[in-house]
Amino acid sequence: MPTAVLLDKIRSAYNVGSIFRTSDSAGIDKIILAGYCAIPGNPKLQKTALGSLDSVAWEHHCDSLQAAKYYQSLNYQLISLETDASAISIFDYTFPQNSCLIFGNEEQGIDPEILKISDAIVKIPHYGIKESLNVASAAAIAIYELRRQQPNSY
Repeated sequence: MPTAVLLDKIRSAYNVGSIFRTSDSAGIDKIILAGYCAIPGNPKLQKTALGSLDSVAWEHHCDSLQAAKYYQSLNYQLISLETDASAISIFDYTFPQNSCLIFGNEEQGIDPEILKISDAIVKIPHYGIKESLNVASAAAIAIYELRRQQPNSY
């Protein structure tokens, strides 16, 4: 089954480019750029993506919630990575084969309406005083945890 990544209004082109590079490395099938995300053609994104724009399919949707609903209608399981109190540890969660990992805006996180329709909300455990990671770093951890669990799915 395919695996997708949905970026909900990630404002930093450098973060988007880094997530493209990680997605290429991990064999992610598609990146959905939603809302005011930087899109290919942006020089900052291209700088950090280092050629992965040619190897990872992508599409842009103006509305993040509608994009999430569309992928849910295609039988993707929406897995939101968020620091929500109800989130379970990413290391205790079993990813389904048809996952769509969702990562949110650097300051506001994932749209609350997307969280409401998510099939699961997971978090990366934190042990220091900060309760979040840079979105590109968090995406790398989540994408590779998914691949660790499903080594033959790509």
